[in-house]
Amino acid sequence: MNVLIWLRRLIAGEPAIVAWITGGGALSLFAYWMHASRAWEAAAAVIVAGVATIWTAIWAQPPRVAVATGGLATLFTAMGVFGFHPSAHLIALAGSLLAILMTHIHRSHMSPWLPPAPAAAPAPPVT
Repeated sequence: MNVLIWLRRLIAGEPAIVAWITGGGALSLFAYWMHASRAWEAAAAVIVAGVATIWTAIWAQPPRVAVATGGLATLFTAMGVFGFHPSAHLIALAGSLLAILMTHIHRSHMSPWLPPAPAAAPAPPVT
């Protein structure tokens, strides 16, 4: 019973564990059931790593926008093996949209509203 509690706390506190375990499982299923060539398996491994990187960067505290956009560029580049060849403009646009989405999710660029500080008491006179 204590192992389950420990595992739940570990998964809740570390989003990378969920991303990499799920990615490894998906990659194993892809390689086994699709009977893919070595090039497709290698590209799928890079795609899974890119998705796991994006997931981890989004849910890490504080969120890492640069890491997420790098994972997105890696993901798009690896999809070239499957015939998807986006232009550099499309990759940049997708990275910008991902950054906007992350900002909206985490409100990372908004300052919280703070009430005004109370006025300080005047200093006593110096004698």
